[in-house]
Amino acid sequence: MSVPVKDPDVCDRCEVIDEEHLATAPVVIGEIDSESVCHMCRRDELVGETFLSEREALVVALKQLGDMSHGDIAEMFKPSKSTIDEYSSRANSKVERAKRTIELIE
Repeated sequence: MSVPVKDPDVCDRCEVIDEEHLATAPVVIGEIDSESVCHMCRRDELVGETFLSEREALVVALKQLGDMSHGDIAEMFKPSKSTIDEYSSRANSKVERAKRTIELIE
């Protein structure tokens, strides 16, 4: 499995992610609106702005930033693929409910 990590290994929100950190914990860095963002900062942002749990937000962040499959995420963070499937399904359901609510309000 290849983990998509942008070079240099810097998140614009939490600063430098050094080689030592990369050796102890996998880090996925991607771009949101031309800003380099690590998966942990994106997860925290999603938790603060949505009704997603931390685990659901982590799966969403990894899919957004690293374009990772559920199998890749499971391999990286050790839950089973079916658990990742469930987190993703719950997150998608919550997003769809929010979209329907917004449509009703408008």
